[in-house]
Amino acid sequence: MFQDRLAENLIYNHGTKLREILNDALEQHFQMNFNEHVATVKGKEGEETYLDPIFVDFLGYEDMRVYEEVHDMGKLKVSLENSLEGFNNQPRATFMDMVLFE
Repeated sequence: MFQDRLAENLIYNHGTKLREILNDALEQHFQMNFNEHVATVKGKEGEETYLDPIFVDFLGYEDMRVYEEVHDMGKLKVSLENSLEGFNNQPRATFMDMVLFE
């Protein structure tokens, strides 16, 4: 895990330390700005919020573990819920009670 959206301290009003590092590298090596290439959503007050890309290695190929960007959050949610249900259905003394945030 490179970033925790709940625990990461904001360093400016629309980003985290990881985003700052990525933006610096993109500007230095590719002359592009991170915010120009990420999706945005409109908030309740009409403000624009940048969405950090999410990469996982369990949604694509079954025989290869390749990190790919998630474009379908519904598919990600279903996969995570299925994995959690499978974990909790295994015989053991512990049960993982987890809340998945959007």
